[in-house]
Amino acid sequence: MWLKQLGLKSLFIYVCYLVLAEGGLVASAQSVPAKPESEVENVKKKKSISSKTGYNTNQLSKKAQQVEESFGANEAATATGFVQIADELAGKGEYQKAETYYKRATDIYQSSGSKEELANVQRKLAKVQEEQNKVKEAIGNYEKAASNQEDPLTKSLNANDRRRMQTTDLELKEAYARKNVDMLSQSKYTLPQVNVEMSDALNQLAVSQRLQNKQDEALKTLSRAVALDDQHSASQEKAIEALSKDLVKDNKYDEAVTLQLNMLATADSSGNDLLKINTLIQLGNLYAQQNKDTAAEQNLLAAYQLATSLHLTKPAKDALRQLLDFYNSSGQPAKAQRLSIGFLDNLDTLLARDSSLLDMKAFEAVEVRIQKLEAEKALQATLLKETRRNNYLLIAVALVILVSLVLIAKAYYTILKRNKKIRLQSLRREMNPHFVFNSLNSVNQFIAENDEIKANKYLSAYSTLMRTVMEHSGKDFVPLGVELDHLEKYLSLEYQRFSHQFNYEIQVDPLMDKMELSVPNMIMQPFLENAVWHGLRYKATKGLLTLKIAQKEGLLHILIQDDGIGIEQSKALKTSHQKQHKSLGMENTKERIALLNQLYNTKIVCTITDLSASGRQGTLVDITLPVLKYSYETEYA
Repeated sequence: MWLKQLGLKSLFIYVCYLVLAEGGLVASAQSVPAKPESEVENVKKKKSISSKTGYNTNQLSKKAQQVEESFGANEAATATGFVQIADELAGKGEYQKAETYYKRATDIYQSSGSKEELANVQRKLAKVQEEQNKVKEAIGNYEKAASNQEDPLTKSLNANDRRRMQTTDLELKEAYARKNVDMLSQSKYTLPQVNVEMSDALNQLAVSQRLQNKQDEALKTLSRAVALDDQHSASQEKAIEALSKDLVKDNKYDEAVTLQLNMLATADSSGNDLLKINTLIQLGNLYAQQNKDTAAEQNLLAAYQLATSLHLTKPAKDALRQLLDFYNSSGQPAKAQRLSIGFLDNLDTLLARDSSLLDMKAFEAVEVRIQKLEAEKALQATLLKETRRNNYLLIAVALVILVSLVLIAKAYYTILKRNKKIRLQSLRREMNPHFVFNSLNSVNQFIAENDEIKANKYLSAYSTLMRTVMEHSGKDFVPLGVELDHLEKYLSLEYQRFSHQFNYEIQVDPLMDKMELSVPNMIMQPFLENAVWHGLRYKATKGLLTLKIAQKEGLLHILIQDDGIGIEQSKALKTSHQKQHKSLGMENTKERIALLNQLYNTKIVCTITDLSASGRQGTLVDITLPVLKYSYETEYA
């Protein structure tokens, strides 16, 4: 083989390069101690692959594939898969990746409202953040886990871990860790993964004891932790390695060896081959530091042979590196050369049969696809959010337009109603020019005849009528009694001038309460005026004007009847100016009735009948309106 022609130094450098380069393809392994010389024979006899190496079960790729299959279809299964992947990664010491997957699971559980699952993941997330020395983040997640957890024991565990992280006092750290150990040992019910929780609590207790230079107590505590948890734990290995270094630093090699032997026994009893390999490496290094070359070589060689027999490239690389260092430092370059050549001869087979590499490559491929699915989901969520935002914006604009239209319509209706009221008041306040003009003519006539008494009497009555009319001119409706008083005063004025032309009668149902009933203000006066001036005044004989008001079937009936010359004959006698005035006066009254019906929904009906058409004399005006109760509190305006 051409490699044998290389110099020893060149060959060693080349192997180291391959070993280090190969390390980039494999997940980082954990380092934990083991047992000495007798292990070599056991390794040679071992042919089967352990189920607890942590590398040969293809767990990561399988779980990643399950996540890929459930992604977008089953959120609960996806979250569970993320947690399982994170657990595997945390066990191998890949805390940063584990944190990422725990956070993904946290997001799903927060969206689904699963508080118990959320609390469990938040606790695991806090643990891996603590391993990365992310103190603030770990404290926050311990606190969140405590608030979301309903189980009182787990709530207390999280609360104590939060306090342990917050304090800088080492004695308090130890006290909080011990509280968790005591609570777990005294609990009377089974907690999920209770052994793992107890192992973690013991591990935290051992760390706090080691930091206070209590190596003996830390050693016992760590031994308990390892015995409880049969799975390889990176955090546990970290604590063991730190304690072992402290013991070596204090020249307590025997205690360090005892610690590694205890770990080796635990690895044997639990069948944890990865822990066993790492422990043998640590044990070999300890013997090498004590110049026990035979024991050092045997343990390092046992670790290397166990790793290659199980086709574990990364542990084999770690063991090879330590053996090469040992052989070169102990002046055995020939052994280092033979070992390097053997490793290179078997490297292709080792790589081809290393299930951990295949698992990691498969996992990385699935991880890329999961990341694409997550990116697509995030994009869909963004698009959905934008769509909803745009929809809400459109709805808001539509609502603004609708509200604006409603306000405009309301304002328009209000203005229209106000204009109608103004118009109604304007029509109501318009006094018939004939009435004013004729009243003044009557006064003038009385003065011309030197009848001062009649003139004074007429002016007095006229002023009284004008005053009462003006007092109620701002109201659309007035009590019936007030309206009758106006009409009585008006007819008395007309009667003073035309007493030889007509008599008048006002008949009101005595059962009606005239001050409780409401009628439109001055709605009857124009018809009475028409009867006097255009019907009775031109009659050859003295006529009769009758006003009747009665209540029947929920309606108020108003009848105004005269026995004058009638409508058609009156038209024939009128001048063009009088015809124009009559037309304007009647239009005024009709418009008032129409406005009252629009504003107050009074349904006033007015009919005018020429009785001469049926062989009788005169005109009949029939007005019907609902019975309205007058309100003295509001009073129509």
